[in-house]
Amino acid sequence: VSWADKHEPKSLDEVIGHQLVKQKIQDSIGDNQIAHFILHGESGSGKTVLAKLIAKLFIQRFDEEASIRQYNASDDRGINFVRNEIMILVQSRGAAVFILDEADMMTKEAQNALRAILPEAKRRNKMFIFTCNHYDRIEEAIKSRCRSFSINRLSSKEIQTRVIEILKAENVVIKTEDEVNYIRSIILQSKGDMRQAIDSVQEAVNDNEINLNYYQPQHFVDDSKIDALLDIIMFQQSIDAINIDVRDLIFQDDK
Repeated sequence: VSWADKHEPKSLDEVIGHQLVKQKIQDSIGDNQIAHFILHGESGSGKTVLAKLIAKLFIQRFDEEASIRQYNASDDRGINFVRNEIMILVQSRGAAVFILDEADMMTKEAQNALRAILPEAKRRNKMFIFTCNHYDRIEEAIKSRCRSFSINRLSSKEIQTRVIEILKAENVVIKTEDEVNYIRSIILQSKGDMRQAIDSVQEAVNDNEINLNYYQPQHFVDDSKIDALLDIIMFQQSIDAINIDVRDLIFQDDK
């Protein structure tokens, strides 16, 4: 069982980071109005997890049976999908939430068809949540009918907090400084992708212990070092001098 799935947050309060976004979402749902949402940001930033939690909060309002329907819009991306499935479901009885992942992959025609559906969906207690990597590929007519939130990747510190929680829950004890540094290296390599970090840490665990020989994490150069790296290349006169300064830059965190 994937730890990322097993320990997926059950409520917005359990979500690491995204404090301002979580508060705005709570406010949007708490006013008893129906709003559609667009969650946009890089892959691995947690958009789909947030979408499912928004959906869960919404359907809790209703005494009647309500449903959550999730689609990968990169597969179901054409106008026939909208006409033959979404439109029919919107007109059906009962509250529902439609999560359309990777909505930026939908065709222009499909998005235009959705635009006409969104106002009626509200009247019928239906909510749409779109997630996308490329916000600029979403039609303006849809953007104007939704509340949009930019979901940024998490910091290494935020991911480390969650990874440590999961390791404790899985009865994995970190015993040495080498194991701490190993876990930190894995987290740095994930570059803000929580699921990737959790999956990589899980693969490095064997019989409730960290296997330091599982693989060797690559050294990760933080974005803040890029300018310094360019300065070295521009202003050093010899290849040897450049090699020395670049090596020191990359490994300075290990000193």
